[in-house]
Amino acid sequence: MSKPLRRFVSDTLVNAVCRVVIAVRCVVLLPVFAAWGNVSLYGLFVQALLIVNFLLPLATCRLEIAAVRFLTSERDRAAVRDRFYGYLAFVTAAAIALAVLLVSCANSVSYALFATSEQYVVVQLCALLLVVSAWTTFFRQFYRIFDQIKLMSIIEVIEAVAATVLVLLSIVYGFGIAGAICSVAAVQLVSSVGMLANIAYRVGWPRWTLLQIDWRPMLFFGVALIPNGLMAWAVNYADRVVIVHFLGMESVGAYAAGYAFGETLKFFYAPLGLVFYPFALRLWNAGHEAAVPSHFTDLFRYYVMAALPASVGVAIVSQPILRLMTNEAFLTDGLLVFAIALGVAMQGLFQLNASVFHIAKKPWFMTLFFVVGALLNVVLNLVLVPRLGLHGAALSTALTFLVLCIAAVACARKYIRYSLNWLDLAKTALASALMPAVLWFLPMKSWAGVLIAILSGVFVFALAMIILRAIRTEDFQRIHRLLQSPFEGSQPVG
Repeated sequence: MSKPLRRFVSDTLVNAVCRVVIAVRCVVLLPVFAAWGNVSLYGLFVQALLIVNFLLPLATCRLEIAAVRFLTSERDRAAVRDRFYGYLAFVTAAAIALAVLLVSCANSVSYALFATSEQYVVVQLCALLLVVSAWTTFFRQFYRIFDQIKLMSIIEVIEAVAATVLVLLSIVYGFGIAGAICSVAAVQLVSSVGMLANIAYRVGWPRWTLLQIDWRPMLFFGVALIPNGLMAWAVNYADRVVIVHFLGMESVGAYAAGYAFGETLKFFYAPLGLVFYPFALRLWNAGHEAAVPSHFTDLFRYYVMAALPASVGVAIVSQPILRLMTNEAFLTDGLLVFAIALGVAMQGLFQLNASVFHIAKKPWFMTLFFVVGALLNVVLNLVLVPRLGLHGAALSTALTFLVLCIAAVACARKYIRYSLNWLDLAKTALASALMPAVLWFLPMKSWAGVLIAILSGVFVFALAMIILRAIRTEDFQRIHRLLQSPFEGSQPVG
């Protein structure tokens, strides 16, 4: 097994395990809010975090992405050091300016996101969270530059666990939404200080030479991606804003509970996107362009083989789990969760193909996709939510990411010509469709019943894939060849 691919596989597996922990965090909080709060309080907490998610691209100026693009292959420690501290100054200034603006507009922001101006204190607390979130977001990406994905994943897990525990205690002891937000901010502040000290140990403390750096290429690259971040927020979260104004905060809480299950599918694509982009970028920059398409082909196929049945499985078990953990106010139905999960799965395909445009230095494609996706999602939600309620929001999510996925795949294949096996994709869809026919008859009124249903679903899908010959001996041989040499069959360019 070659060292680059061995690192890629191990980093992906470690990050995948960490993503499971982070995804479970949202579900773990549900019974706490159900027992010591209510569905409206959960909706308020989720909605408050949307403020930070929306402003983060502006606070970071997307310099964390630019740093990964330009510094991944940089071997001059002084150059990395100077750019790190220079861009940290940009990020800090931008985040503080936005925090001040957020505090001054707290009433207006409160009405926009909560349908009432009475939650202005929550908005003001989010200004504090915005600054520390900008730091943690920026610092984490430098571990990708250092090729320290495992360490970055461990840091994220520690943050998630610590924040979950403190939020839990805040709700249990009556500190409410203010205590929950301050808990998240405190954890991220401690994490930021620790990461800054660690990065300073690696690259050294700032020198006056940072003033001699030409900032323009990375700065222009990052700033050009800011609209992408804002539009991505609209694509992912505009439904919550529409729901709160048409259906109320209780509906936001119930929808967010179902969405928490759908978002567990990020476990499949988040590690791949996080690790694969710098891996493919190093291949590309080293002159091994011919090796990249085969990796994309396998990644696409195996991702679909995992994410599609997971979408079905999550939809089936979500409501029994919610019934065991919470109360009737948090329940929706499996069809809604399936639409959300399928949308998240297609979002994964979109994100994996998005790396192509960064590798090819065509980031404007992403801007176009996000603008179209944001407009489409907002329009669909405004049309469907008043008519179909929460199901309209879930359907809007699925349709939006379907359009983005198709467009991204079609455009990405013009730059990296990877192949798609439509027959295997169809077989995967058929095997996934067989799962509900079996699991529908299984009782899931206890945790043991849910576990049996999950294991049965895995067994049914695997058996169907074997019978349909969607999993073949060649797959194992291909994986073996990939593990032996990721550069096999390619020659350096130039």
